[in-house]
Amino acid sequence: MIRALSGGPPSAAGLQVAFQIRSLQSCGLFGNRDLRAPEDWSQAADEAVGRCKQTIQELLASPVSPQTIRLVDDVSDTVCQITDSAEFCRLAHSDAAWRSAATDACINLSGFIQELNTSKPLYEALIQAVDCFEESHVHSQGSSADDEIGAGRVDVAATEHSAEGLWVAAGLRRDFEAAGINLPADRRDAADKLTAGIERLRMLIGWNATDPAQMAALDLDHAGHAAPLGTGQIRLDQASAGYLLTHEPDAGVRKQAFDAYYRTPAANDGLMHELMSERQSLAQLMGQRSFAHHMIGSHTLAGSPEAVHAFLDDLSEMLRPQASQELNVLLRLKQSVMSDSTCQLEPEDQLYLMSRAKAADSGGQLKLTLKGSLLGLSELLQRLFGVTLRHEDLAPGEGWGPDIFKYALIHRKDELLGHVYVDAFARPDKQTQAGHYTLRCGRRRLDGTYQLPLVALSLSFGPGPLSMRGLRTLFHEFGHVLNSLLSRTDFQHYSGTRGPLDMVEVPSHVMELFLEDPRVLQLMSRYSQHAQGGSASTVPLEEAASWQRRERKFEALSLQHQIFLSRVDQRLHGKDLPEAASTAAAIADIEKPMAVFPFAASGAPVHTRFTHLVSYSSRYYSYLYAECLAATIWQQLFQADPFDQDAGDHLRHTLLESGGAKHPLQIMLSVLGSEGLSPFSNGWGPTANALQARLNQTE
Repeated sequence: MIRALSGGPPSAAGLQVAFQIRSLQSCGLFGNRDLRAPEDWSQAADEAVGRCKQTIQELLASPVSPQTIRLVDDVSDTVCQITDSAEFCRLAHSDAAWRSAATDACINLSGFIQELNTSKPLYEALIQAVDCFEESHVHSQGSSADDEIGAGRVDVAATEHSAEGLWVAAGLRRDFEAAGINLPADRRDAADKLTAGIERLRMLIGWNATDPAQMAALDLDHAGHAAPLGTGQIRLDQASAGYLLTHEPDAGVRKQAFDAYYRTPAANDGLMHELMSERQSLAQLMGQRSFAHHMIGSHTLAGSPEAVHAFLDDLSEMLRPQASQELNVLLRLKQSVMSDSTCQLEPEDQLYLMSRAKAADSGGQLKLTLKGSLLGLSELLQRLFGVTLRHEDLAPGEGWGPDIFKYALIHRKDELLGHVYVDAFARPDKQTQAGHYTLRCGRRRLDGTYQLPLVALSLSFGPGPLSMRGLRTLFHEFGHVLNSLLSRTDFQHYSGTRGPLDMVEVPSHVMELFLEDPRVLQLMSRYSQHAQGGSASTVPLEEAASWQRRERKFEALSLQHQIFLSRVDQRLHGKDLPEAASTAAAIADIEKPMAVFPFAASGAPVHTRFTHLVSYSSRYYSYLYAECLAATIWQQLFQADPFDQDAGDHLRHTLLESGGAKHPLQIMLSVLGSEGLSPFSNGWGPTANALQARLNQTE
């Protein structure tokens, strides 16, 4: 019923940072007046639990009705507002005391969440409510509830008699049953222990991956190595390792960096296998063939792991010729650089050679800034959806670090749709890399008013100009932000990005595609020039197009790597988990027939750095579903005109406003019609026609 906490540290002890929020006049962290000091987390958690218990007591004492489902959703909303906010605080706050207190709140609330997920009385009340709901839904057919809501005359009972209510009820029931609610007592106890163990492992793996003490150290003995990292010993976090693998000309240093990074933290190798084993045991306890079958069911677009395998096979075969060609281009480049016709491609060569090949292309560079990019993004949103970003000052105590920005999303009629915090820059002890975090979901309250969503966008930009990769990350994550802020669901359970993962990534990939249109790049460049104090001149279209084509080079090869990772995800969550000692060999077997860089063949346990195994747990294929679906959406709606407001309104109303409150197939049919979807084994998948056309255009 309630989502599990995401991975991270089991404790947040660390160095104190000067930034602290203690003011008695503070409005409270995230605008919550109950969070003015670190110790307030404990009281906020206790009060949330108290409110939930009171609601449950009232729910169980009242006659079962369709409103029961809304009350269960209220319980979920109450506890999620605290756990989601605490989760983000423990990852991003600049003050160690705040991080530690938030971590304790997360740990303490996890027990209550498990209690909710295994509450037999609550489950039975929900089942009875579904029967009432279905009966009421039949009687309400033909009513004008949607018209009343749109006009502001909200009849809550009419709202509850909706297809969304039935979909939410089905999701709540599925969550209860996935937690083992119907198992015999002894097996339910075993399921509870496995679930608790899985959460512990998720947190440990996440903590290990970001713990500086467990990161490999590399000695750079002269400034010629990957300046500006400089000399001396450096810790290989994700940023420094990525920089070395992209810019270091010395192949020996790159190899050291690759091996050191992917072989640490050493503890995660065993923990990953333990996590997969416990997930497999939980799936077997639930009567499922595999954990992938446990996670990919009729509520997803794919419908089954078999559909995922069929989709990945078809897409890989389609990409093979172009990916092989791109590999040959990079091999010839390496041979020319090393003056050795016999040398081979190595995994540590990928980022470096791609960067060299792109840099060799002629063409000017677009000078981008974060401020200018946000201004350009605001104009793009206004032209597409009739919404704009309005900057607002933070109240005292509202932020959690330096350089936090707050924006309101405003509709053309001056209607407030929600708020987003932007935490854009890297800083010590900030564990988030790039991500969208829900702090409060949107939903229709019992009194008919709408609870406006609140989200945080966390990035890890450095000083200086914004790279194309950084701009793409900004647009990708803002796709999630739009999904959350434009969602208008009656229930919070499927608000915004709370839905099947093979749909959640679609808006983000659509937003990325706007950057593949030179007309949009012109817009971003113009605002960046203005933000730097220059004249807002327009970059020639051909220059923007040339820069954009350069950034899209080697896309087929990158997609093949995503297919490889998706197959690894399916293999390790499949019915036959390899033994710990043979996991690397099993992954190498997946890689051998594919047109990809030989990552697994290097012998490094590369899967231990593939943290999406932890968070996506058999659903990493969602990124590739999104690539194909987004390409079809772009081709149908925006290819002719990336500023088409009719197309933007269509996307907003069919995709973004729906959140996850409908079946994914129903949503995609409303967006695309039947084009772009294909039936696979026991499910559906996107066609790759539009993606292939896009790749051919790049080529």
